[in-house]
Amino acid sequence: MRCQVGFRSRSTHRGRILSAIAGGTITAASIVFSLTLVAVQLAASRFSPRVLRDFLGDRFQQLVMGTVIGTFSYSLLVLREVRSAPEGVERAFLPQVSVALAVVLAVVSLVAILGSIDHTAKGLRVGNGGRRHRGGDHAGHRAAARTRE
Repeated sequence: MRCQVGFRSRSTHRGRILSAIAGGTITAASIVFSLTLVAVQLAASRFSPRVLRDFLGDRFQQLVMGTVIGTFSYSLLVLREVRSAPEGVERAFLPQVSVALAVVLAVVSLVAILGSIDHTAKGLRVGNGGRRHRGGDHAGHRAAARTRE
């Protein structure tokens, strides 16, 4: 019994798919992260140097960077294993599940990059500068008001 996962294609097609995923994720990541760092640097020079430190220490941004770099690395590793059929052999080694997983990881990386852009844009608003440190809903002000009463 043979299990078909994902889509049927030749080794050359799968190699192209994996190359496109690897190239696309690293290109998108480099453009988005460089533009994000420029925006964060401009915000840091305008508002506070803590903005850059907060951005680099943000767990969400670290998760996004890890997801994208992991997808790139995984695609390269799987690409190494895709082989054409040698002369006289009908079947080539085609890692169908691995290619399908690479496609899923590419979609996850795309969503993560879009989430990173949104997260950074919301974090760079003038009013959000201290929310991360205070709990987000002015909890420090409420506690101070209660002690005065």
